[in-house]
Amino acid sequence: MKYKKIDITIFLLLAILIIFVDAEIILRKIGYKNIAELYELDKRLIFKLAPNKKINIKLEGYNFSVSTNSRGFRGREFPIVKKKNEVRIICIGDSSTFGWGLEYKDTWADKLEQKLNKQRCQKEFLVIDAGVPSNTSFQGLNFLKDQAFIYNPDIIIIAMGRNDIDILKMTEEEVCRATSPGKIFFYNLSVKSRVICLVLFRCHVIRERLLNNLDRFFNHFLGLKLILQKILLDRSVNRVPIEKYIDNLKKVIEICNNNNVRLVFLNMGWNTNIHNNDEHDDVSYLEATSIVGRKNNIPVVEFSRANIKPELFLRDNVHPSIQGNEIISNDILNTLMKRYHLCDN
Repeated sequence: MKYKKIDITIFLLLAILIIFVDAEIILRKIGYKNIAELYELDKRLIFKLAPNKKINIKLEGYNFSVSTNSRGFRGREFPIVKKKNEVRIICIGDSSTFGWGLEYKDTWADKLEQKLNKQRCQKEFLVIDAGVPSNTSFQGLNFLKDQAFIYNPDIIIIAMGRNDIDILKMTEEEVCRATSPGKIFFYNLSVKSRVICLVLFRCHVIRERLLNNLDRFFNHFLGLKLILQKILLDRSVNRVPIEKYIDNLKKVIEICNNNNVRLVFLNMGWNTNIHNNDEHDDVSYLEATSIVGRKNNIPVVEFSRANIKPELFLRDNVHPSIQGNEIISNDILNTLMKRYHLCDN
């Protein structure tokens, strides 16, 4: 009887393995890919974009393509060694810098590069888009410390803060400490499987739909929403508390000054016609960016002050539309030209 149970167990495991392998072969033959393949876990950044990926994202009504280069950035390939008359700009930010919902040519980073190279300068401009969806100032600061200066930038644009306010059970620093090398290894290995990516993707979609439905329901009962949030999370904290966010901005300024790199802050906000301050109280983070910038003589591009038109945002009322990205690229271009005189020798 004992051996019979073992035989049945072995048979079931083999059957599962055969089904898994067959499903993997089928998914690869039809070219199936999804957003789970776009990420890798990382000890310092928690997560980052995987290099050399080409994926079409169909999620929550969006349909757009994403390609990453060998450095793990969205955009074209570029050499590490900078050309003689080249000016390099690195954009460090979240999904609005990444260009969520848009083809890369419609992002403010790519638009900025195209516009800079149309100026009558005896220089070539390269804009590196280091935006990663869901990034906070925690990831931005660590990227700046660990990787940004490998590419010898002349200017760095920081667009952070909107994800810092998110309420979770742990801060980003605590999540980073809890991310073990073993977890990183097995996750990065597992997402090479199309089947596992499919399962992760479906779980993400179900979770997001459930959360969105609950969010819409409880928005009518804000007090109840806050109570349930505390009960379910047991401990609720901002991913990056406001004090730490301000400290991160100050560290960014110090690092850039020490490396003789010029700096620009980009203040991103919500569509204020849709999101009120009770639901998305990001005003303190936006104000902190402006105040820290002014005190340290850092130019601040205030897209958050002009974001009252619905057409400047995608359907989620969070990410800038093509028109919104056009405005952002123009505002940054004007700031760079007026403040840093990029066409001067």
